[in-house]
Amino acid sequence: SMTQSDYMKYADVTHGGSKYRAVKFTSYRPDGTFGESSASNSYQDENGYYTNTTYWFKYEPLRWRVLDPSSGLVMCESIIDSQAYSNTIYYKPGEYYNNPACTVYANDYATSSMRTWLNGPFLQTAFTSSEQSVVKTTALDNSAYPGYPQYNSASTNDKLFLLSYSESTNAAYGFSADNWDDDHPARYAQGIDYAKSQGLWVNNSPGSDYDKNSEWFLRSPGGYYCNVSNVYYDGNVYFNYLVYNTHFGVRPAFKISNPASLKSASSGSAQASPSASSAAPIFEEEADITPAYSNEAQASPSASSAAPTFEKEAERSPMAAAIIIATGVVIFAAVGIGFFVYWRKK
Repeated sequence: SMTQSDYMKYADVTHGGSKYRAVKFTSYRPDGTFGESSASNSYQDENGYYTNTTYWFKYEPLRWRVLDPSSGLVMCESIIDSQAYSNTIYYKPGEYYNNPACTVYANDYATSSMRTWLNGPFLQTAFTSSEQSVVKTTALDNSAYPGYPQYNSASTNDKLFLLSYSESTNAAYGFSADNWDDDHPARYAQGIDYAKSQGLWVNNSPGSDYDKNSEWFLRSPGGYYCNVSNVYYDGNVYFNYLVYNTHFGVRPAFKISNPASLKSASSGSAQASPSASSAAPIFEEEADITPAYSNEAQASPSASSAAPTFEKEAERSPMAAAIIIATGVVIFAAVGIGFFVYWRKK
């Protein structure tokens, strides 16, 4: 189990009109939910985060990539957290399960802690009540990776979710239909600093196309009772991530309830855009339009402020009050809901 405890604490404070989260841990987060806590069994120290130190993270807007304007499907451009797919698993000789009765496998999305977190603490932290009203409840097919129907999970109706295997290989969404053997830049992803503080694994290969990329979970169960589908740091899609590993990334997705609010260039609201030749997903020239959600570790908001009062919070990610939807090369103002949309040319 990986329940909230005294070893990892969080506190939210407001200073100078900005909101910050303080993070402090007294022991390293193990690579697996039942692993031993040590620097050699965690990526936190490799990412520059150490025990008994308070780190400050500023709440800033998230960016979302528009995958399907007709249905309103968007996906977070960055990896925003690092955590297990299932925090608590139950062992029965030869197999792992998600419940004490051992009736659903550990890779069951419908009963996973990941799904609970996305639609509970994360939804409440990342979205205001008015923003939540434009997040559509979506009927989800939670089938397993192709060829493993014995691990199909029940369909669910959720506001927030992870992409499925079929969605991550959908060419209409800008992804390669091939799941491996070649590089797939449209599936590359890098993590924000907060995710790294939580133990995200980061590829370190200077000079390569994969440098600083990380790996991220899909919701589709994998090819074994404790495996789930995943996107590798090179963009390939596999089916063998262990559900209890904590160093894989989270990229939430959702559907906007009114896709028509994603306006086209003919609306007259188009702004200056980066080069039309920009490859997706890229945001090389966007900083002057929408601030990136870097979530960088900050110095204390006030040098004179007292030490933060920590709480053992269920929610783990510092998210933005405003939804920022981002993708591609042309920017439009969305209607009535206070966020911007970047449109990616295909």
